[in-house]
Order: sequence, then structure tokens, then C-alpha cells
Amino acid sequence: MLTNTKNIRLTFNSFVDQIESFFIVPLGRKSIECVIKFNGQIKEKLKCIEKRDLTELFVSLGEGEISIHFNNNSYSIFCGKQSEFNVQETDRYAFDCLFFPLNQKAELQSDKYMSFVQKGNNPLKKRYGNGLYEYALAFSLSNQDKDKKVHIENAMGLLAPFTNPRHFATWASYVLALRVNAFGILKECATPSKFWLANHFFNDVESRFKLQSQVKLGESDPKYGIYIDDFSRLFLDALFAYYENNDLELEELCNKMEEVITDDDQNHRDKLDLLYARSCYKRGDLSKSKSFYEKISYHPLFEAEVTEMLAELQND
Repeated sequence: MLTNTKNIRLTFNSFVDQIESFFIVPLGRKSIECVIKFNGQIKEKLKCIEKRDLTELFVSLGEGEISIHFNNNSYSIFCGKQSEFNVQETDRYAFDCLFFPLNQKAELQSDKYMSFVQKGNNPLKKRYGNGLYEYALAFSLSNQDKDKKVHIENAMGLLAPFTNPRHFATWASYVLALRVNAFGILKECATPSKFWLANHFFNDVESRFKLQSQVKLGESDPKYGIYIDDFSRLFLDALFAYYENNDLELEELCNKMEEVITDDDQNHRDKLDLLYARSCYKRGDLSKSKSFYEKISYHPLFEAEVTEMLAELQND
């Protein structure tokens, strides 16, 4: 485990203006051997038996790329201000080479895209571009592919620092958050959109059945630009219908979700069952609501709500 100040960095490259403190902590091992490089040159070889403070070494290296190599892995920290890059151009390449082919069920134009990402050797551009590529790879694979999870995790880590709501990286992060039920990430969505609705649906207790914050929902549909999988797109549309109290459209969208959901996709099934439980409760079908709440009673994210609602429904 690598720790930089209060943040834990497990797998992904980091960008910092300056290092305040840095430690290496061996976890689950008696010792760990690592090599520290600065801008590609070896600076230190270490064998860590316990927590090791590398703050003085890292601060002395100054601005540049510090890489830590151990157990056949390599993680980098880019220190100092990074040069800017044209995000809009990168998004345009991602759409043309990755997302449009995904929508057409065609082969990704990987070589063309990665050639553009590597051009100029800008670390920020590489991270941004690689994150979108990992995102595309995650959705180009079947649910049964064991590499799918790896690509999802890589994409989430690489795209995490980019939060501008006008850029593809932000929307991609929201899609992945919804995909893996990491609902806390949706709290960052301040822009009126269907991800904003998803944030309130999953994170705002007061908005479980009725939206508390005022927003013109008719203007909330984002122009995604990025590729979004069928289930997530349908689920976001269903939340729109749910908060608009459009039961007919909600039922139609839920039926479509049942057609695209796979038996092994428990994350999506849990979201759909929660939506069923709440929508049944809203329209007064308490028996069905109770049944769906019971189906997700095991889920730690929904535990408080399930306990509260089952106690209420048991008394009715």
C-alpha cells in the first residue's frame, strides 16, 4: 500500500503539486523490495520490513515523475504543475475512435486513438486518454469476460481527478459509479441531469419517494456524448419517469431493463429491485413493495432503508 498524505493510493498514478508526506507500508507480507526511480533513473533500492517514511527522499527529488516498482507493478507520481492539453480534442477522438464504434457494435479504432493520446508525451493527457480507453474496453467485453472488472477499476482510478461536467471523463465516471453501485461518486454531480437524479435517488433519504430539490426535470437530460450501456441508459430514464410519477412509462422502461439485464449482473438487479420496492410503495402496492425490499435485505448499502421500510410494512 502506498500512502500520500491522507489519501491511500492502491493502484493508480497520482498528480500532486508537491509531496507533503509519503510512506510505504507492506501489507500481508513480511517484507517488500522496491525500486524508486526519478524521471526514469534509479534513485533508491529498498527492502521494507515495516512502515517506511520516504518523505525526505521524495521532496528532495523535486518536480518530475517518481515511479515506485515492486512485485512486477509500477506506480507513478507526477510532481509539480502539469502542462495543459486540449480536452475537447481528446473527447472528439474518443467519440470517433471509441464511443461511436461501440454504439455501432463495431471494432474500436484503438491504434488511431492511442497514437493521438501518446502524441506530445503529456502525462495528464495520457491519464485522461487512457481512462477513456479503459472505459471503452470495459464495455466492449462481455459480462463473462474476467478482464471486464479490471478495465472498470482502471477507468475509475484514472478518471477520478477529472471533474469538469463539460468533459467526457466526468460523465464516464458517473456511468461507472452507477454500473458498480459506487453511489457516493454521484454526490459530485451538481449539474441538473439524470445523474443528478440518480444522486438524489441513492444518496438523499428525503428524496426516496419524492424529489425534494426543485429542478426543471424536462431540461435535465444530458447530451451524453460518451457510450452508455443499455441498462444504465434505461435506468436513468426510469428515474426520470419515477420522479415524474409516470407509472405507465416507468413500467415500460422496467420491462425493457428486464430484457437486457443478465442473470449474473447482481449490481443492476439490486438497483432494479430497489426501484421496484419504492415504486410499489408509492402506488400503494405494499405487499409487492415488502417482497422487493426483502430481496435486497442482504445489501449493506440499502440496509438502513430496508430495515425501516420492512418495519413499517410489517405493521400495515
